[in-house]
Amino acid sequence: MNAKLTAEVSFEEIRRSVFQIGATQASGSDGFTGVFFRQFWDIVGLDVVEAVKHFFSTSSLLKNCNHTWLVLIPKVDRVEHMRNLRPISVCQFSYKVIAKILAERLARYLPSIVSPGLNGFVRGRQIVDNVLIGHEVMQYLKNKRVGKQKFMAFNVDMEKAYDRVEWPF
Repeated sequence: MNAKLTAEVSFEEIRRSVFQIGATQASGSDGFTGVFFRQFWDIVGLDVVEAVKHFFSTSSLLKNCNHTWLVLIPKVDRVEHMRNLRPISVCQFSYKVIAKILAERLARYLPSIVSPGLNGFVRGRQIVDNVLIGHEVMQYLKNKRVGKQKFMAFNVDMEKAYDRVEWPF
């Protein structure tokens, strides 16, 4: 597994990632979207490959690739609280390519690493599976209400991680 995860990244692996990333995703601070890189691949492709290979060989990003904009997107029309905003990170395109390659490489091994009860971010698993399991548990408890053995169910409201970040400003 380690050998495959740390294998040298190929030209074709980089090119495939460039053309799989959403072409119209928000651009980073450089202003370039996937459309630009696809359209002018013959001109800029070798530079992209060089930047990505630099990361994989040195484990460090070029300084300009490591810039990220944090943008707050309103969840509602009238924003009155920070919880009404959804933060997104707008990254450079080369950073997205590196992340895509890493994600593709890890995707092969996640099912064997991630616990079966965790359904997010693993291909072939759906978050709705947990809803179905919850429904089955409630049906079981409903059918077992008779008898000496007692059962209990409770619901914990878990908010998204960014809703728990403190916003002192």
